[in-house]
Amino acid sequence: MKRLRVRRFIYIILAIFIGVWIIKRGFKLPSLRNPFAEQPVVIDQTPIVIKQVRSIAQLVTVTVLDEVVVDSVVVNKSSAFANVFNRVTAVPMLPITSRRLVLICKGKVLAGTELNLVNRRHVSIKNDSIFVQIPPAKILDLITNPSDFETFEETGSWTPDAVVQVKLKARKRLHERAIQRQILQRANTKAIQIVSTLLQNSGYRYVSVSVSS
Repeated sequence: MKRLRVRRFIYIILAIFIGVWIIKRGFKLPSLRNPFAEQPVVIDQTPIVIKQVRSIAQLVTVTVLDEVVVDSVVVNKSSAFANVFNRVTAVPMLPITSRRLVLICKGKVLAGTELNLVNRRHVSIKNDSIFVQIPPAKILDLITNPSDFETFEETGSWTPDAVVQVKLKARKRLHERAIQRQILQRANTKAIQIVSTLLQNSGYRYVSVSVSS
């Protein structure tokens, strides 16, 4: 009789230790009402969402067409003296030998978001709500073809390298004017709209898309 009680006591102690171990390991017991009922399977949708967003890759949202005029003037010593002499005389008498190049440039500036940079730390999902941060928009491309440059004025002799420097100046001016026209802000707004629509169509009831800092 004593042995039977001792065994029962040992079984109870073992059951308690096993129960504590199960709880610490994070296992969930089946419902007491229906222990044989099928339990819902929780699937992490984060990788699927990241794959959907990344599939858009480099999202070009805003394109700006613009035209700028740039010039370059090279004044040599003789031209500088001629300029001063002509100013103090009633009638300009000395020829100006400085070189000047004026170009008209048409270009296209493309801005957008690199959605292929989105990863797990940018996505948070809770039930039917999703919160996504996307990278800030940037200038993705600036297109100027050789036919987009027109010579408005050219005096003196210009080397090919000197002409290239004037063209680079024109490209820089196109970039600056696009920034001044808030191309990046417009690109951010458009990217948020597109990603929000994508996620809403995926079945999420509450969608929050913002631009990471």
